[in-house]
Amino acid sequence: MPSRPASLLAPPRPWTMPPAKLKNYPHFDSPLSAAGATDLATDPVAVAAHAFHPLLLFDDVKRYFRRPDRPRKAPKKRPIRYAARTDAYIYTRYRDWLSCLYEERLAALGLSDAVAAYRRIPSPYRRGNKCNIDFAYDAIGHIRRLGDCHTLCLDIKGFFESLDHARLKAVWASLLGVRDLPPDHYRVFRSVTKYVEVDQIEVYRRLGFWGEKTVRGRRDPVEGFLVDRRRIPIRLCDARVMREVVFGEGGRHPKIAVTRKERFGIPQGTPISDLLANIYMLDFDRDMKELATGLGGHYSRYSDDILFVVPADAIAPGALAATVASAITLQGDELKIADGKTAIHRFTRHDGELRCASVSAGSPNKRFEYLGFRFDGRRVHLRDSTLSVLRQKIAGVVRREAIAQSRRYASWSVDEICDRYDYRRIEARFGRVREFEAVCDKADW
Repeated sequence: MPSRPASLLAPPRPWTMPPAKLKNYPHFDSPLSAAGATDLATDPVAVAAHAFHPLLLFDDVKRYFRRPDRPRKAPKKRPIRYAARTDAYIYTRYRDWLSCLYEERLAALGLSDAVAAYRRIPSPYRRGNKCNIDFAYDAIGHIRRLGDCHTLCLDIKGFFESLDHARLKAVWASLLGVRDLPPDHYRVFRSVTKYVEVDQIEVYRRLGFWGEKTVRGRRDPVEGFLVDRRRIPIRLCDARVMREVVFGEGGRHPKIAVTRKERFGIPQGTPISDLLANIYMLDFDRDMKELATGLGGHYSRYSDDILFVVPADAIAPGALAATVASAITLQGDELKIADGKTAIHRFTRHDGELRCASVSAGSPNKRFEYLGFRFDGRRVHLRDSTLSVLRQKIAGVVRREAIAQSRRYASWSVDEICDRYDYRRIEARFGRVREFEAVCDKADW
């Protein structure tokens, strides 16, 4: 693509950091005001010279739903790396810039309805933007429209960790309409491909916030926070201590900083990572949309979840799965479809009713599932795992609130604390959504 003058390479709209979105979690940098964050993130010279801090790494643990008669499945750990506040402001501004260009490209390619995740898509059903309920509703609507059809669900293995850097850079430059990334964009690109990460717990341990402690009722020491988490400073330490703790300067600690050297993979957790993953898949989404449309069906992708709904007589589902698996390898050597997660279902009409049957090997009784919902051809249900996760969230919120109240009112009895507590807040946060119930199309879900 021919390069355009640098003077024309300007963001599509002005950007300022909203004061309400300033970040206050602990990290290595000093806090910035909204004006300071805006000045930094909108100055291309400052961004090009910016020294990005190490990312803090922790594991987001997902515990699977288990029925009483089945063995417990090992929890799934997903590595999350989050940026220092000043770095996050830069990522947020450049995400906003690239998002405008990405939405224009989606519209030009006719892909606005094919990519669901990490976008703000106005909902036709109610105020606000679409959520997983709407995306699942749309997918099931395509199944009901076609009637006699196959659904093919596939999962990309290690999605964020498998994106090829050279390809990502080329797509990024293509969106900007330049041959090579300008210095500020290249600095941001470099920070999410050749980044430095450090384990959050080990940093907290070396700073004295984490370690072994005795807990009442337990015989052996346990590991945990040694201070109230609310008292951990927003700036964990100054630059000198950070170099000692993270990079091992001075010899007091061994180095724990890990520099990413592979030619693939971006960190999941920064404000720009999700958009970059979507941008990366532009060519793949275009090709898969053309494939599905040519078969008279529908294609959509929600992050690493791929869905096809095609007429039953259009193509053998196994052949379609093989085509998709082959196509995704063209997007990078590390990108692959996850073995064992491909699900194929056949929907047929009998006496005016849809029926669903699994044709996937190894799961003959499993129903069609998508974004937390299960569809048997007649009714839509919440998945058991979805309800289990909701229960865990409610239990966690109530437990944290109970601990906070007991500390605040140490002299009160349990009954006095319970009488004072505002249960309506919990109900409002996790209860039924009345506005959603008013949508008649979804009333029988």
